[in-house]
Amino acid sequence: MKTDAHRLCWVCRARRIAAVLFFLSLLPALARARELQAEPPKAMTLPVEPGGLTADEVARRAVETSPDLESKLREVDAAAAQVDAALVGFFPRLKTQAAYNHLSYVEPAKTAPGVQAPGAPEGPIASGTQLVNVGATSFPTIRNSTDITTSLTFPVTDILLRVSRDHAAASRSARAARLNALATRLTVQTNAKLTYYGWLRAKLQTEVAARAVVQARQHLEDVRVAFQADKVAKADVLRVESQLADAELTHTKARNLVTYTATQLAIVMHVAPAGDFAVGEDVLQPLGAASAGGSIAALVDEATDNRPEMHALAASAEAQRLQAASARGSGMPQLALVGSTSYSNPSSRTFPQTDTFTSTWALGVQASISPNDIASGILNGKVYDSRAASTEAQRRALRDNLAVEVAQSVQDIDNADAAVESTARGLAAAQEGYRVRRLLFLAGRATSVELTDSETELTRAGQAAADARVDQRVSRERFQHAVGRDAPSGSLP
Repeated sequence: MKTDAHRLCWVCRARRIAAVLFFLSLLPALARARELQAEPPKAMTLPVEPGGLTADEVARRAVETSPDLESKLREVDAAAAQVDAALVGFFPRLKTQAAYNHLSYVEPAKTAPGVQAPGAPEGPIASGTQLVNVGATSFPTIRNSTDITTSLTFPVTDILLRVSRDHAAASRSARAARLNALATRLTVQTNAKLTYYGWLRAKLQTEVAARAVVQARQHLEDVRVAFQADKVAKADVLRVESQLADAELTHTKARNLVTYTATQLAIVMHVAPAGDFAVGEDVLQPLGAASAGGSIAALVDEATDNRPEMHALAASAEAQRLQAASARGSGMPQLALVGSTSYSNPSSRTFPQTDTFTSTWALGVQASISPNDIASGILNGKVYDSRAASTEAQRRALRDNLAVEVAQSVQDIDNADAAVESTARGLAAAQEGYRVRRLLFLAGRATSVELTDSETELTRAGQAAADARVDQRVSRERFQHAVGRDAPSGSLP
């Protein structure tokens, strides 16, 4: 009979043989694992071509073709014309009027009959002087009347109380129009850059989605091999097939988003959509840390000084106050200097009238007052005062909005810079985790569900890293616009 030690020896030998056979079965997987381990993780890429679109180029084209900006520039022209129109009010009012009238017939005027002493000197008539009985004398009726009058009026009080204020108000309104045009230009410029970065974001998301499809296909190939070797269940294969279908759908949506954002880009630049555009700016390169350059309060003060919208509202409020003063001045008593010349046939200043042209002139002063004008001027002044107060309230509200915008932009910069660093570490960890998890799956040490989770985490990390790179540039553009640093130096009119 065999001893117990002899039996134990055969058991040990069987275990050794089983271990060797198991190790031999893992050799193909380990060889594949070594190949995978030797492959370096692929970095995310976005091909950049010379002459491709950049954010600055898109902004330039958008500014050159923007209908909103063109509308504001036409308003600037209109405001400048109003300044010129107000300037004309300083000049004396020159007016020439010609009139012709054919008068109806009236009975000629006659003098009463009388007695005359022909040849007698002026004074008392001497005794014995011969007297002559004179009949009634009639004056001719002139039925054609022609008059050419030229007058020159200089409204003294009107120029002092109304015209000067109207001109000043028009000048302030013109400045407000120029500032609004500048604000529109900067807004169009910023929005165009944000549209450009939105297009790049979509392209990066498409790259991430394409990699997710490749990973899902590799996973499906691996799990099918494992299923044929009876190492996984059919449910695992179906789960990965579902994952692949979902990844392909995400990739399709991402490509459609690229098409949509490229169309938006074409609309902004006002060019015909011609498929996709070439990329000329590498957004994958992280930017250096940005410094806001002061506290939130200091940045809000800077925005108040730099943003043209704030100055435009201030100019509009000042113009409305000047219009209120002008309205009240229009109701004050009016004093004007007047001069005129007349060339008439017949002249009203000759007697008896004759059918001849006579030239006359006149100089004078005119003064007038109207209670109705006084009441109307006071009430219209209140209207403009209310509008000025409303504009000042809008300016205070805009400052509050700027404070929120500045604070948000500062926070976005801090978040974006932190996200670039953290998502880079997260992406590297997800790539390594996916690589190790796939090695373990091929070696039979990990499940298909675990590999799926690592693929999902890698896709999420890739999307987060892409968003962080784009957000870093978007946050800086928004910050520059929020504090008004995007306006060229000395550009405020």
